[in-house]
Amino acid sequence: MNKKIVLRLFRAVEIKFPDTKIGDTIFYKIKEHNFKPQFAGYFDDMEIFTALFDWKSIEVNFSAPKDFPIYSQAIDLEGGKIADENNRARWKWSKKDLSAAEIETGTYDYISFSPRLAVTSFKDFNELGAAYWNEAKEKAILTLEIQTLAEEITKDFKEPQQQAYAIYEWVNKNIRYLSIVLDRGGWIPHHSTQILSNGYGDCKDYTTVLYALLKAKKIESHPVLIRADMTDWFPDVASASYFNHAILY
Repeated sequence: MNKKIVLRLFRAVEIKFPDTKIGDTIFYKIKEHNFKPQFAGYFDDMEIFTALFDWKSIEVNFSAPKDFPIYSQAIDLEGGKIADENNRARWKWSKKDLSAAEIETGTYDYISFSPRLAVTSFKDFNELGAAYWNEAKEKAILTLEIQTLAEEITKDFKEPQQQAYAIYEWVNKNIRYLSIVLDRGGWIPHHSTQILSNGYGDCKDYTTVLYALLKAKKIESHPVLIRADMTDWFPDVASASYFNHAILY
């Protein structure tokens, strides 16, 4: 019997330039291939060309099947939709000779004055939220272990507010924050019982186990995707890549 073995390798690449001197210019190119989307059936990407650096030339070429829905927002980039080719819709954006901005003391938001591009097939944020919850809810199933733990945590409290706070305190004291990104850009949380077994998790794992424990006490809650940095910009299109943190409402 023949067996096919697939090895998935995670590598750190170190590039050395031993003869580099002050005043030299170094160029490097990175090519990335994504074979698995963050959410099945959807495309999403965001590029921020930070104004902290000089940019001699920026060029983004994008194509998709003509019948595939695409929504985009480009800020401080020239271009947009161009002629279709080979039954594919095409876009092109560019920028040349962009000088780095002078950062003043106290500047907290460099994204709002950096060229940026969001491209997504999510028609709105409701569709994006539904796609996330469709994946995450399978990890937040109420099990006997979760129910038993929730009862133990809240045994001394009768009011829902007290119970919710006791659950929050328990998770923060007993689940260590640790982010390990291995699948689909880190979007999909671990199962709630696995989080408890591991004793660690990241923001979406915290959200998942909190949701399950609160559900055991019939306390309603909702996972929320946010961007956890200080920027005043919010995209017009529903780009999942804009968000980088999950909390529980």
